[in-house]
Amino acid sequence: MPTLVLQKKVKVHIHLDRSLATLTEAQDLLGRIFFLEQNDLSRARPEYRRSDYRPKDAAAPVELSSFGKDGLKRPRAVYTPEPDFSEEARHARYQGIVVMHIVVDTSGNVSDIRIDRALGRGLDENAVDAVKKWKFSPATRDGQPVSVAMAIEISFNLH
Repeated sequence: MPTLVLQKKVKVHIHLDRSLATLTEAQDLLGRIFFLEQNDLSRARPEYRRSDYRPKDAAAPVELSSFGKDGLKRPRAVYTPEPDFSEEARHARYQGIVVMHIVVDTSGNVSDIRIDRALGRGLDENAVDAVKKWKFSPATRDGQPVSVAMAIEISFNLH
């Protein structure tokens, strides 16, 4: 995990509405303002960037390029609701494609969503929200479910 090293001292002033009664209360308050523990930093990242920092001990999903080898079969989409068009993009008549990298886990759920090519104007967030709801029959290797990583494209077109 990267650490920020400042070259000079920084003074922080915090104004409170009331006095703190205990050390625990003070630590809780400071924990909401600063990253006091290693795992706090991961919560501050946008969800679609969290998969960039997979723990070293986590099993890596099989990559899409491996399909057809060693008895590996692709996941099959069962439920893929379309994302909503944002009002900002609709008003600007803005359209295009969001490219994402996702993991389909052994239960057929989507996790570790990462945006590889963003559109902006609220379309990226809508694409992520829709893809979170997608369901698959999981990929299998020799009949056993396996997690797989794959790229997907979400098109936003005005008709």
